[in-house]
Amino acid sequence: MRRVRLSGGSRSRKTPYGPQEAAAEGKIEKRYNQQLRRYFRKIVETVRSGDKFIILGPGEAKIELKKEAEADKSAAEKLVGIETADKMTDRQIAAKVRKFFGLT
Repeated sequence: MRRVRLSGGSRSRKTPYGPQEAAAEGKIEKRYNQQLRRYFRKIVETVRSGDKFIILGPGEAKIELKKEAEADKSAAEKLVGIETADKMTDRQIAAKVRKFFGLT
């Protein structure tokens, strides 16, 4: 669920108790996308210090995270794979990573 909050519109001077102007839908979408990019950048900064990493998950977020990782040269070198996966427990994630890197 998107939770982007913009400072509300304002009332005109002619009708001080009238309806407020709503924020434009495009502005809300732009703010949401900026927040996602900042979040993905933080993830990339965190995984950059590791040796290798893979991206697992459902939906399109993994594709956007991959794009952000590829924009960072040191992170792009360490990204070894991207795989679609449904909701998993911590043990399932660990097993998938071990299998991916051949550690089983």
